[in-house]
Amino acid sequence: MAKWNTSSLEIKTRSVEKVLVPLVAQVGVLVNNGFNEIEGKTRRFLSDMLPNLELAVCKFTSIGHEMGNMNHDIRDEMSDACDVTNKACSTIVSVLNTDSDSKIDKKSLAESARLLLSAITRILILSDKTAVKKMVLSADKVDRRLCELENVSNFTEFVNAFSQFGGDMVELAYVSGERQNDLKNDLQRAEVCGSRAILEKSTMMLLTTCKSCLRHPDSPLALGNRNAVFRSMRNAMKILKAVIQDNQYPDSNISHGMYLYLKEIQNGIRSLSNTQGTSKSTDVLLEQIENFAAIMDDVISIQQIDLQLTANIKELQQNLRNVCANEKVARDKGEFIQVLNKIKDAGQQIVDELTKTSVQQVNDVFTDPSYKAMLQELKKASLSGDLQKVEEIGDTLEKELLTIVQVSKLVKNTSDSEACIITASKIEENLISLLPQLIDASKMLAAHPSSKITQENLEVFIDVWDTQVDELSTLMRNITQTAESNESAEWLSVYIPMASKLKS
Repeated sequence: MAKWNTSSLEIKTRSVEKVLVPLVAQVGVLVNNGFNEIEGKTRRFLSDMLPNLELAVCKFTSIGHEMGNMNHDIRDEMSDACDVTNKACSTIVSVLNTDSDSKIDKKSLAESARLLLSAITRILILSDKTAVKKMVLSADKVDRRLCELENVSNFTEFVNAFSQFGGDMVELAYVSGERQNDLKNDLQRAEVCGSRAILEKSTMMLLTTCKSCLRHPDSPLALGNRNAVFRSMRNAMKILKAVIQDNQYPDSNISHGMYLYLKEIQNGIRSLSNTQGTSKSTDVLLEQIENFAAIMDDVISIQQIDLQLTANIKELQQNLRNVCANEKVARDKGEFIQVLNKIKDAGQQIVDELTKTSVQQVNDVFTDPSYKAMLQELKKASLSGDLQKVEEIGDTLEKELLTIVQVSKLVKNTSDSEACIITASKIEENLISLLPQLIDASKMLAAHPSSKITQENLEVFIDVWDTQVDELSTLMRNITQTAESNESAEWLSVYIPMASKLKS
């Protein structure tokens, strides 16, 4: 029998959990009643349940065998898991389906129940593995299509290759969307939705950059524009595989801001106040305080907050270090908790000030933003062939983007949703990588102002960049409104830009 370590199991999807939870409850009813002294009614109740259990297991294992036969890489292990499931079910039935005067074999019942749950979980994990495989194969197929598109030499080849690529992209969007919605972890869902959004937006840019490259094969700007889109799409698929296939999680440093660290500090202090605490939990708390202070320093570099408050935090940190030098005595006197509470209060004041500042800055930057007019001016300058004007507007857009990113970083520090922080970070990254491509597309049109293809290419880049800023603006407003009203931001954890388009 194949080895199966139930202690190392991790249920990653909602669908698997949805099947297991009621099953655990039903088997629990059987086991608990089997451990009790059985009266007549209970005996009849169990007798009524057993046929349903047998039927359900039979149908379940039949589907498992069918799935194993369709996927040769899991066939043997699936067959073994189905056999174990059927045997465990048969044992439970035989143990409970005894004469009213017979005693229940409690040990055999408990062992069979555990074996049944383990085997069924094993089948579900194996079936989940086939879903992951399907997504990976779909991504690999898209990657092969990208290679074909890179090597086309004329428009006829390109039309045929892009048509096939489009069909494969629809399939990838569907299977990755299903997986995204099924993932239990909010942070993984945010990573997946960010990558899927990039793939969706990049498809149109890939179309126009490839056409521009074919029309102007000697243009280094056209080639660079196209290659940047290829890199972006391949990186997005790499992230999809890392999360879905390898079960990777985002870096906690990326998904945490000052507010979340402050909450962890508050919970840590509360825990230490209520108990003696452990050396490990104290070390974790001190590390969280250091993280809070480090982020605070970063925020100060982009936004002037009350310097007296930040000075208080640094002074309190030093006091805490002094206390820790004589840790045992300090804790006996309560001095340790006292300094921690002062740090917590000072941290709360800073976060409150950041929240007020972020609300104002979001309104200043995203209400009637100047970059929208700049984008139109950029298009006009490109159509007129004014390369110098294009470069000037490009420099202005870079400064505008710097302001937008700084506001986003500020707002993320007031968010209580890790998924929102990841989503905002992904949009920031995409805006930063897109802007040079947008400027190159403008320069290419300025060099070929009469080219309809290069004009179409620039319009696509303008539209994508503008859309990305609008999505970031919406997310920033949602975060600041939640932070300002102190409401739960749980609903924001599933904020997915363009999710409806991707799913459809």
